[in-house]
This record gives sequence, C-alpha cells and structure tokens, in this order.
Amino acid sequence: MMTVAGPLAEADALDWGPRLHYDSNYDRPGDEYGSGVVFDAPGCWTVTFTRTDGSASVQIQVLSAKDAG
Repeated sequence: MMTVAGPLAEADALDWGPRLHYDSNYDRPGDEYGSGVVFDAPGCWTVTFTRTDGSASVQIQVLSAKDAG
C-alpha cells in the first residue's frame, strides 16, 4: 500500500497504482511496483509505503515554479 499526504497533512489520492510490474528488468529480490503521484501544491509531501512486514516514509520538498527557477 502507498499513501500520500500533502503539505497540510491532508491525504491525497494516487494518480495511478500501485501496479505490480511483472516483466521488470530490475534484477533484485522482491516485488516491484509502480505508482504515479501528482504533487499539485508546493510544500513538504510525505509518501508512505506499507507492507505486512514493515513500512517506510519519504518526505519530498516540492517548490513552486517561481521558486524552482
């Protein structure tokens, strides 16, 4: 499972996925999934990945177009 929380800690929907990749060229043990996220506002976003044996979170700082230049 994958969840996304926006800058104000509100839950946001995935654009697509998670989708299992059956024919991957990533030669590592375990399953590979793909998901799409649209970060539609600047700020700190948290993406959390959860499986039955654990979880991990990543924080991503999204800049506005005027701040990215």
